[in-house]
Amino acid sequence: MIFAAEQLRDLIDFAVLLSLPGVLVLAWLVGRLLGVRRSWTTTLLSGVIGWVGGVALSLAIASQRKDMSEGFTRNVWLFSTLGVMSASVWIELLAKPGTLARAQTGLTTIPHPITAVKRRGRRVSRYAQITRIAIRNGLGPGLGLGRHTEDGSGNGSDNDPGSAETHR
Repeated sequence: MIFAAEQLRDLIDFAVLLSLPGVLVLAWLVGRLLGVRRSWTTTLLSGVIGWVGGVALSLAIASQRKDMSEGFTRNVWLFSTLGVMSASVWIELLAKPGTLARAQTGLTTIPHPITAVKRRGRRVSRYAQITRIAIRNGLGPGLGLGRHTEDGSGNGSDNDPGSAETHR
C-alpha cells in the first residue's frame, strides 16, 4: 500500500501542474461558449474547482489500475474539462439572477426617487395617450370607456358632433 501511495505521488508531475493554466483558459472558453460574461474571479474559481475535481477523479481511476500512469494525463484533461463545465453551470445556477452580471459590470446603483417619479409619470402619460387613441378609433366601449347608449352601442346619437363617424 505504501508503494501505491508513492506511485500516486509520482503521477502528479510537471505535466499535470502545467495543465492548470490550460484548464483556466478552458474555463474562460467555457464561459464564452455559455454566452455569459463572467468576472475573472468566477472564471478562476470554476477553473480551479474543475481542475481539482479532474485530478481527484483521475487519481481515483489510476489507483485501480496496474500501470497507474497509463492514460493519467488524458484523464486529467478529460475530467478537468467536464469539471470546469459543470462548475461553470453550477456557479451560474446557484447565483441570484443578475448578481454576477451586476458585480462584473458595476450595475449596482442607488435608486433616485425623483427619476422614479418622472419615469412613472411618463408611463402613465403614455397609457393615457394609448387609451385616447383607442377611444378615438371606436374601441372605447370594448374597454369600458367612451359613450354608451341604452341599446349598448358605443356611439351616442348619429348626429352627435363628437361621435367617431363624423371625424373620419
